[in-house]
Amino acid sequence: KTMLMRDQKPNFVTVLSVIQAIGQLGSKNMASMIHGFAIKLGCDSELPLVTGLLGAYSSGWDIGAVRILFALTPNKDVILWSAMVSACVKNEEYVEALNIFRKMQSCGVQPNRVSIVTVLPACANLGTLWLGKEIHGFSIKRDFYSHINLQNSLVDMYAKCRLWSYSVQVSSSMQTKDVVSWRSMICGSITNESPARTLI
Repeated sequence: KTMLMRDQKPNFVTVLSVIQAIGQLGSKNMASMIHGFAIKLGCDSELPLVTGLLGAYSSGWDIGAVRILFALTPNKDVILWSAMVSACVKNEEYVEALNIFRKMQSCGVQPNRVSIVTVLPACANLGTLWLGKEIHGFSIKRDFYSHINLQNSLVDMYAKCRLWSYSVQVSSSMQTKDVVSWRSMICGSITNESPARTLI
């Protein structure tokens, strides 16, 4: 607001920074306002900005606006596809998240580590163990497996799919663990009625 009052025209970087801040606030109205402003500036088709808007709209629980924005964006990159999967998961649209993940691959876009971490909660909440295992194997082949956030997601996925022994195996193979690692194991242990010794 101060920039506009001083007749200073915001650029693409400024707008992107504001969008990221709005995403943290989760304000649907503010997301719409900055989107309109980006259209006026003519930078609304920039992929980093579109990705930021997806995050802002999904944080404001406006999955309808997310779908429209995603559908109208040509030449989607892996970051945008992953952001769409994340938006669906955040809004508990787990089936759609998996469909988007499959469509991304059918369009010739290979998932990266972020894509894998993003889609695993959908597998966990739907109990689609076969797909979770397939993604686990894919992450090993692509050398993503060593990343702690991916390993944490696998522990959580296997625990929610009631394959606790796999959660224990993944956890045991981790070279380092963070707070999320231990929380996932504790919650998984309770969910699967497993003795506390599996956490040692």
